[in-house]
Amino acid sequence: MRSFGGKLQSARSQSWTGRKKNLGKKDKDKMLGRKPLKQIDTNVMGNTLNDIGALLPKGKKYTVSVEGNIGCGKTTLLEYFRSSPNVEAIREPVEQWTNIQGHNALALLYQDPQRWSFTFNLYAQLTRIQMHVKPHMKPVKMLERSLYSTRYCFVENDFRNKTINGMELGILNGWFDFLMERENTSLDLI
Repeated sequence: MRSFGGKLQSARSQSWTGRKKNLGKKDKDKMLGRKPLKQIDTNVMGNTLNDIGALLPKGKKYTVSVEGNIGCGKTTLLEYFRSSPNVEAIREPVEQWTNIQGHNALALLYQDPQRWSFTFNLYAQLTRIQMHVKPHMKPVKMLERSLYSTRYCFVENDFRNKTINGMELGILNGWFDFLMERENTSLDLI
């Protein structure tokens, strides 16, 4: 087995790597992600940005979370809705994560997850609750990820990968449970 990013690469993926080299151009073009991206016609959604307000009951405020893997288009979707008079798009607070009194918590997390996962998740919960409790300025508050993704995706994954231990999981879960008791942390749509 070979080392790949600090972990052992399985024999199965090694054999796939070997087969990939033998693929012809025709086969490579059929692979997922090999064809150029199609340009999205911005007129497809018509006047959706302005019509959202007509669909919502008067006075009702909605909180929506856009969830997904890194690079799947969450930010692009938020940027699309940013120009809507009815949607307040709130991006992940990456700027906060990369500058905590001059320290880059996100970079430290990637450099040494064993050391920094607990610290980063604790800070991520703080910044996410700040996103949740921010007063609605428009009928729809659209968040890039939420407290739920921090708890049920990132914290859970870190525990399974042993970058946080049982005590740290208990602390993070305790904070999550406490934060969920707040009135304005629920989501209307994920």
